Amino acid sequence: MVLGDSRWGAVLRWLNGAVHGSAPRLFACDDEARSLLAHVEGVDLYDASVEMRKQINDRLHQIQCAGADAVAELLALGVPDWRGTELGADIRKKLMAWSPSYPELERLLRSLDEQLERLDDCALPATLVHGDNHPGNARGSERGVTLLDWGEAFVGSPVTDLLCAIGGLPEADSAPLKASWCESWKRVAPDSQPALALDIAPLVAAMLGAATYAHFLAQIEESEWPYHRDDVLSCLQEAKELLTRAPEAPSR
Repeated sequence: MVLGDSRWGAVLRWLNGAVHGSAPRLFACDDEARSLLAHVEGVDLYDASVEMRKQINDRLHQIQCAGADAVAELLALGVPDWRGTELGADIRKKLMAWSPSYPELERLLRSLDEQLERLDDCALPATLVHGDNHPGNARGSERGVTLLDWGEAFVGSPVTDLLCAIGGLPEADSAPLKASWCESWKRVAPDSQPALALDIAPLVAAMLGAATYAHFLAQIEESEWPYHRDDVLSCLQEAKELLTRAPEAPSR
């Protein structure tokens, strides 16, 4: 498992100290992105049921409640600080490096900045965001789950992690998970607006996905590009479609 560089070893140690068993146990790591991890019991959860996805979400919520109280510590460990408009700046940098001439890219980036401002107004606590929280990045059973692959983690709003966790589910199945997530954050931050954050977040998630894939393409061999080139375009097309129905910002 490659975590990016040695700072992620510190993040794994933090995770297991904050919520025991929430991430793989780290035996050793070095500055060349090599790490040795303990075996994680259970099965990979690519085809997780709704009930198991609820368990994944609950585990992540435990982590993120702890992370909300440890932002300074996480930043000191080297976790990227993508709170508020900093996320927009990072996405802009990666997508402009990928293709500054992509049609409507500037319009999408301006809209992203607007939505990030609105998301910030929802007052969800900044915390450790997994960044790729699909069920395949979890392993375990009904007795408990461990979250894998923290290489895309950052400090920011937790809302995009939920969208990743419920991806592909029909509305009838995802609605209870959304409701549970909103209730959990409302208990933590009574003045926050998690439901509104969920309305805003799809565009943010699509643009974040595009930037993540663009950065990935920039680091892999050209022979591998054909397998992933369309990933950026797919995310940007989703963002363009979402832009036509994004919630309108209230007058300030």
